[in-house]
Amino acid sequence: MIFLSPFTPIFLDESKGIDGVASRQMQLFAPSDRILVEFIATNGESAPAVSVCDHHSGDEVYTLYFSTWEMSGGVKLFFTEITGLAEGCYHLVNGEAAYEPFRITADEVELAQTVLLQYANADNRQRTDAVFSVNGMQRFFDFRVPGGFKAGGTSFSVDNEQFTTEYGDTIDLYALDAEVRTLTIGGGIGVPVWYGSMVNRIMCCQYVYVDGVRYARNESSTPEVSQVADNVDSFVFTQQMRRVKRLNPTIEESNALLLRRTSGDKYLASDNKQRKI
Repeated sequence: MIFLSPFTPIFLDESKGIDGVASRQMQLFAPSDRILVEFIATNGESAPAVSVCDHHSGDEVYTLYFSTWEMSGGVKLFFTEITGLAEGCYHLVNGEAAYEPFRITADEVELAQTVLLQYANADNRQRTDAVFSVNGMQRFFDFRVPGGFKAGGTSFSVDNEQFTTEYGDTIDLYALDAEVRTLTIGGGIGVPVWYGSMVNRIMCCQYVYVDGVRYARNESSTPEVSQVADNVDSFVFTQQMRRVKRLNPTIEESNALLLRRTSGDKYLASDNKQRKI
């Protein structure tokens, strides 16, 4: 058996199961994004023959070359990164499997209406359907989504313990403040339902960065969904997140290099950047 890791940000075409008009949203990437593709195989299967094709003409652009990593129990990982594509629309071809099309653009206006989610676990012990470390090298997936943090979607919380004196005064024994922000995904036209499934899966990772800033799921919150219109399979999702502030400097410095969030990077994150939804 060989299967595409569900953390790979390229999706199988599920249009046969729609209940109405399909979403008009096409997945978007910037030229600098690295589309990590992982296939996991058992029982000695060979690397899949996957091609990148121009979505409009159907012409093959190039065939993906997969690196191989031998895992325990006879399991193999086949992995590669799709990078360097010119602006345009593409889709993957893997035998009879049809994958959702995606678009590469360097348009600053379009990219300003998106955020880049980059995610990984610290090791491979948490999941069996993805590999985040190869020979000790941490690897991150890139998934770009339309949307961002609305200023009005911010709330505040505190984790504290209080003591009341004999005179009725309240004293904090300890208190840690937290800021909860709501990531809104979908914009004006919404996105297919698999975006919500993907975001929920991403938030299970130990490392989750939104435009280079680290966040975690707020408690046990999951993506809330609202349908754009009746009989249209397009949705807007909201996910509550908490900024991770108390960080290990060594880990964060290493991750910043892997995320390409270093000085001079064109897509360097800004903590006070607001997205217009």
